[in-house]
Amino acid sequence: MEESIRILKPYFRGLPLILIAMVAGYLAASQYLKYVTPMYESTARLRLADLSEGVPNSNLFKDFDVFATSSKIAAEIELIKSELIINKTLDRLDFDIETYRVGKLRTTELYHDAPFFIEITEMPASQYDRLFDLYLEGDLTFKLVHPDGSTLKGSLGDTLEWKGAAFVFRENEAVIDSRNGAHIADHYQFKRLSRSKLVAQVKQNLTVLSVDKEVAVLRIIFSAPHAVKASRFPDVMARTYIDDYIASKYNAAHITVNFLDQQIREVSQKLTRIEQEIEAYRNRQGVTNLRQETETILREVSQMKIQQSNLRMNLEAINELHEYIQAGRDHFEDLAPNFEAFTDLLSTELVKKIKELRAERRDLLLIFTPEEERVRVIDGKLDDIFNYFVESISNTRRNLTIKYQNLSRDIKISELQLVDVPEKERQMVILNREFSIYQESYNFLNEKKIEAEIAQAATIAFHRIIEHARVPESPFSPNYIILKIVAAMLGGGLAIGFIFLVHTIKARVNDLVTIQTNSSIPVVASTPRLRSVPELQHHFLHQVNQLEIKKILSATKKT
Repeated sequence: MEESIRILKPYFRGLPLILIAMVAGYLAASQYLKYVTPMYESTARLRLADLSEGVPNSNLFKDFDVFATSSKIAAEIELIKSELIINKTLDRLDFDIETYRVGKLRTTELYHDAPFFIEITEMPASQYDRLFDLYLEGDLTFKLVHPDGSTLKGSLGDTLEWKGAAFVFRENEAVIDSRNGAHIADHYQFKRLSRSKLVAQVKQNLTVLSVDKEVAVLRIIFSAPHAVKASRFPDVMARTYIDDYIASKYNAAHITVNFLDQQIREVSQKLTRIEQEIEAYRNRQGVTNLRQETETILREVSQMKIQQSNLRMNLEAINELHEYIQAGRDHFEDLAPNFEAFTDLLSTELVKKIKELRAERRDLLLIFTPEEERVRVIDGKLDDIFNYFVESISNTRRNLTIKYQNLSRDIKISELQLVDVPEKERQMVILNREFSIYQESYNFLNEKKIEAEIAQAATIAFHRIIEHARVPESPFSPNYIILKIVAAMLGGGLAIGFIFLVHTIKARVNDLVTIQTNSSIPVVASTPRLRSVPELQHHFLHQVNQLEIKKILSATKKT
């Protein structure tokens, strides 16, 4: 404890100096902060559309939006910070002209707080980023000073063309009315920023962060020397990002629709051509329905072959009957032909008549001889019937033969129609396959066209601004409290360092420990600095008594 007090003793003595240095640092920081340019900061929050939840999960929109998911948040942040979005945002803002009020110690940006508005319709690129001085008078007249030193006079409301630039000065009635004409006359400055410098300035003051890597919410933070500028930029940037997303989606859908229209026209022409080829081939080959026609021909051929088989059996039976009759022509009365193949009614009647005549002849032969006139008459009738019967069999045989030949010819003709059926089927398959390909392509393209037209018509996005930027009431930089505390601590630290340096350089003996540390002679007593004689006498007597008690004086006398 005593050692700590001994070390801190010089600083205790220099405590007033430390306090003075801290107060001086605090006052210096306060004076500095009066002239430093403050920076204001404002934040807007943007929620990115999520494919897994909410309205985007509906079937109507899920194919038309490329929603930001957790894996694409970083990509969306880079897109927002890109020059593409920054340039589109600046196109909607009036940040390209900066206006300042020039004070004795500090120049303050005014933005819309200036008593005038400046529009520069044209300006040479060489005059970009250069300060123009404007001295405004109380009667709203002004003197404009070019960076090269030349001057021009005018008044608010004038349009001036000067050195290749066109300036339009208008009154800011809101500011003028709020001040009632006071404190308007002053020294102002303005400059037209080039787009490259303005973009670089915005990038320097822009920060885009995600709330969490798994949460699709972004914070757009912008800082500016004017509170209104700091609040306007994040909102406009968020709106620009959403509009750019909608425009990109619309342009993609529009290009897709145009492409699909062109493809549909080409496919439609090919589809019409193949339809005409199918129609021409059907007309040329006489094809209506190849499968039905083939089945019909096969059915007819099958029926004709059945008829042909029946005719062949009848023809064979009638040939056998004809041969049998021809072989027994001389003894017809002894024949017993098989009339299974010759069963018409006339034949039946003739057979009945023959049997009756033969029965009558047998009866007559019982009485008369074969030469009897009545017997001969019956024989003549039998010969007439036999001749008729034979002729009838011959005619029937000839008719059956003709029918059989005609039927065989018809079968061959019908079978000839089936010879080119495989070739027709092959050609029809080729034509139908090509037609099906173009038809499927046509239907597919029309479906995609409808989807693209829906996407083109749905000019909405599911990104939302969930928190608009507010006009900050106080600057975030500099931090007045922290800077003042740091300045005071820095002043105190410098004072402590000074005390330590002085204490080290002067090399004075301040206590017994210093003597004992640096010398081998023991210290018997020490006398502090005393201001009065009584204190000195009292201290001296006290020290003598202490030495006597310790027997140091007696030891000294003996020595």
